Amino acid sequence: MLITSREFRSKYYNGSDFTANMSDVNDNLAGSIMEEKQGTFLVTLNLRADAQFNLPFTIKTNNATITRSVGSFNDILKIGDTCSMTWAGGTTTFDIVSINSSGTILTYGNVAGDALIDFADDTAFIICTSDLPDLILNYGIVDNAATTEFVSFIDGTTQGWYVEAMSVGSEHLKMHLLLVKALISLG
Repeated sequence: MLITSREFRSKYYNGSDFTANMSDVNDNLAGSIMEEKQGTFLVTLNLRADAQFNLPFTIKTNNATITRSVGSFNDILKIGDTCSMTWAGGTTTFDIVSINSSGTILTYGNVAGDALIDFADDTAFIICTSDLPDLILNYGIVDNAATTEFVSFIDGTTQGWYVEAMSVGSEHLKMHLLLVKALISLG
């Protein structure tokens, strides 16, 4: 995940709903005790599985599978995703029908683009082209030497980035100028 821009607003400068004085922003998290801040981030997610030199993706058309010898498809892909695979035979789009429990065998369906053939390719890569559902990333702002905690010391609420509207970008997924719905209480 790459954060390409960030803006923080405060209730003091931007009003209780953070919509006043929209150009009055900070690009870092700074504020006063008990001040609530809101952040807006532009984030790029690259959901990509790559074959490696001498560790190819092996395509088998008789059982509609792609096998990898190292790593797991489960790390970035899920059943139902639509993917685009670039390989020596061209570019092929398909849906993921299943992934085995170890994540090494992906079963595909609904193939479009260049026809798949039985092949082993160590230059192939698969990019997820499906929109992602909403996402929650918990975070914790803690005192020095405190243990990890995701509950605000100020108001007792869970601290998290609540992300909406993640849609497909060019070769990777982009969350277009999301409103991070987490209120950051400094104290």
